[in-house]
Amino acid sequence: MLRRLKRWFVLKIQQIARNEAQQVARNEAQQVARSEAQQVAKSEARQVASSVVRQISAEFGQSIPDAAPTDDPISLVDIRAALAAHEVAREHAIINRTLTMTRSEYTVMPRFAFHQPLDYLWDTLPPDFGGPAVLVAGEELPLPPPGMRGGYSADNGEYLATGRNHQAIYLEQIEKHLGLSENATIMEFGCATGRVLRHFNKQRNELGWSMIGCDVQADHVEWLRQNWPDDICVYVGSVFPKLPFEDNSIDVIYGMSVFTHIKYHWDFWLLELRRVLKPGGLLLQTIHAERAWSFYHANQELDWVKAAISPRIFQAKEMDVDFLLSGDIAVSQVFFKQEVARKYWGRYFNVLDIVSPDDRYWFQDLMVCRK
Repeated sequence: MLRRLKRWFVLKIQQIARNEAQQVARNEAQQVARSEAQQVAKSEARQVASSVVRQISAEFGQSIPDAAPTDDPISLVDIRAALAAHEVAREHAIINRTLTMTRSEYTVMPRFAFHQPLDYLWDTLPPDFGGPAVLVAGEELPLPPPGMRGGYSADNGEYLATGRNHQAIYLEQIEKHLGLSENATIMEFGCATGRVLRHFNKQRNELGWSMIGCDVQADHVEWLRQNWPDDICVYVGSVFPKLPFEDNSIDVIYGMSVFTHIKYHWDFWLLELRRVLKPGGLLLQTIHAERAWSFYHANQELDWVKAAISPRIFQAKEMDVDFLLSGDIAVSQVFFKQEVARKYWGRYFNVLDIVSPDDRYWFQDLMVCRK
């Protein structure tokens, strides 16, 4: 009899665990993202486990007051295992529920105001950037250590060369459509640790340009704050379309592989960028178009392509849809056919040109737009 009671005792715990999991599933859509998600998950899991024990004790304590679970193979080991499984399931459910709101990003911010704050990126504050700033002869601005270069080369020469090549692409368009006037204000939309922005330092020194950099990754911005001159404005933004600048205040806003990831609110962002640009100001942003589609299709066996790109692209060698939106937040991928991008962006800007990529930049097209 005691053996049956104990077996039933374990089954009851498992049933309660299943009921709790089902309740979590029913409530997922109604839950809001909580601050400190992992701490909440652990706290709630412990509370639920204690609640299970209290429920069973209250329900069956009187009927088996003398039960000694250690005298039987079905014993505390089984009960603890059931409780442990329940606690793990509950914790995972809470974490998954919270991440549903943030779409798998390590942040407490809602998905439409997502950024990567320092305390979620680093175990220590101030952050350990993995090494000191790198000083290179002839370079006024220090380079970040290799671990802070966003996947670009750890070789200082190569790192500088890629940034210089990409900056030249933008500078050509600025000179062509705006001219290199004095005291202009230029902003990099998605600056990371300044790989491209650093090469506008010449214009800062010689023409009095004001340099602005923003990024959603707080550690990148913090590195710039600690290592670059104070008059270079850097700040942490979010994916919500709001910039902390006055109307008609910036001459040029450029970005590399930012609109390739803006799946939501891309039109909202275009209007916000338009707001802060001066009349006649330039917006220079790269996009995924037909060339990028073909590039990813041809390189689908590369690990980073498989990890980041929608399998939908691998179904057709040539781009067979007007646009494709896939993934989410930092891992989202956005594709527009050139002429579709011209039409859509043309609602908000005068699209001067769509520059196909050359050898300096593999596969993304450059939107050249004027306010």
